[in-house]
Amino acid sequence: MAQVRYVVDDAGDAVAIYVSELGFKLEQYYGTGIAILVHGDLMLWVSGPKASASRPMPDGAIPGPGGWSRFVLIV
Repeated sequence: MAQVRYVVDDAGDAVAIYVSELGFKLEQYYGTGIAILVHGDLMLWVSGPKASASRPMPDGAIPGPGGWSRFVLIV
């Protein structure tokens, strides 16, 4: 199984697209703008601006969509 966290502009909008267009199942939605979606062996965490993944980095850079994804491999 692989787990991926992807930073998005709006977690609710991302859930709608991933569920209706890409066949993901909504596992859990948190009020902090994080949703967990599942498709086969892939667990996808979509994280909006209010999620902890969007906190500024030590150098002041602010994570945003495109390039701030995280991959977790469970072996």
